[in-house]
Amino acid sequence: VMSLEEVLYLLEGGDRETRRDRRDPRKYYISIFGKPAATGSWGWRFEGHHISLNYTFVDGKLASTTPEFFGANPGTINAGPGRQIRVLGPEEDLARSILTGCTPAQEKIAWRSKKAPDDLRGGGVAQPETTAPVGLPVSKMGAAQKKLMQTLLTEYLKNMPADVEKLRRAEINKAGIENIYFAWWGSQKRDERHYYRVQGPTFLVEYNNTQNSANHVHSIWRNLAGDFNIPVAEGK
Repeated sequence: VMSLEEVLYLLEGGDRETRRDRRDPRKYYISIFGKPAATGSWGWRFEGHHISLNYTFVDGKLASTTPEFFGANPGTINAGPGRQIRVLGPEEDLARSILTGCTPAQEKIAWRSKKAPDDLRGGGVAQPETTAPVGLPVSKMGAAQKKLMQTLLTEYLKNMPADVEKLRRAEINKAGIENIYFAWWGSQKRDERHYYRVQGPTFLVEYNNTQNSANHVHSIWRNLAGDFNIPVAEGK
């Protein structure tokens, strides 16, 4: 993700100084909130263009790892004859395979609209939307779709350190994978505008690829109990 800033520097117009000021893979920053200590609450954030990672600690223990945001522009780079580099590509392809594997009856439930929203529903909002899930529940999926869902979740989970991945997976399993819902908006085709949502009892994933002719991705993982270790009702 960070190295794509160099790609944008080369692709975008304008003089070199202006482009470098806007697009620089070194322009990522760490912010600390509160006083790091073994007692009390504090947090830190790693952030820059298309990355926002947030960690909150309470009495020396990791209490929250959300919101977690990754983006990619361009999402696909043609790197030579027959060679493409795709950032966040598996997250797109696996979700699309769940949709294209639907029966006609499943598709009516999972495919919410042929028009995709312009961006993430919860982008830039302090706390996640907590509306009821929509779409096709895992409990109504076939065996192949269930396997794809497991693989899709792993793609997101492995973006975190191993201990965070383990914790999130345990929460998902405890709440019941069968209670996860999958919903899609927009075109089923690659390189055309689309958006999807995966929502379980404990988490919400959104993935949007609508800008730059569907070559500009935004994705986010949120905790439905509340990001930053702040209960949703208090954070809104």
